Amino acid sequence: MVIQTLKKPILFTLALLIAYFPSLNVFFVQDDFYHLYGSKLYSLFDLFQWVSHHEFDGFYRPLGVYIPIGLLQLIFGLQPFWYHLLIFSIHLLNTWLIVKILKKIDAREKVAWLGGFFFLIHPIHIYSLTWIAEMSLVLVTFWTLITILFYLNYLKHSNKKTGTLVAVFTMAAILTNELALTLPLLAFLLPTLIQQPLLRLRKLLPIIIPILIYIPIRLILIPP
Repeated sequence: MVIQTLKKPILFTLALLIAYFPSLNVFFVQDDFYHLYGSKLYSLFDLFQWVSHHEFDGFYRPLGVYIPIGLLQLIFGLQPFWYHLLIFSIHLLNTWLIVKILKKIDAREKVAWLGGFFFLIHPIHIYSLTWIAEMSLVLVTFWTLITILFYLNYLKHSNKKTGTLVAVFTMAAILTNELALTLPLLAFLLPTLIQQPLLRLRKLLPIIIPILIYIPIRLILIPP
């Protein structure tokens, strides 16, 4: 039973390694050094500095660049293997979330796993899996997918606890990469996939409120 349960995750891991194994040994290149320098932490107390204010590259991505790269550098130094290993692990987790979401929208088991497999090995991921400077793309995908997964539950049950989690995950996604600002559009389109009527504004609040909080904070910390 355990072997059967782990069969697909093991096969997916092997597929990822076959497709992208050389990426595990790629050294830092180009913008990687830029982010390593800008995210250098001398102690855990420096984390608070990155969360509150940063103008190093004109972006505010504490959960996408500064904190993860800073912590990896603090723990592993300049050993890129561990950076890539973390990115690979998150990519595998993202694939599992894709499968879960496809099942939630009533895709058949085989279709869900096939969709996850294509997502796993698609060549569009080459930069985010190889280039450490693009780590935020893998991380924002994680937060976006987990937001969507919980939002699908929220559409069906509308309880406050799930709505709160959706809001927290939305904020985490936005603080990882600005691509997450597309979440309201995704949330608006989701009902068509699960054959529900179009949303009322109230249903979008767990996603809209974090964005309304984020925008003024971003403009204050890093003015245009």
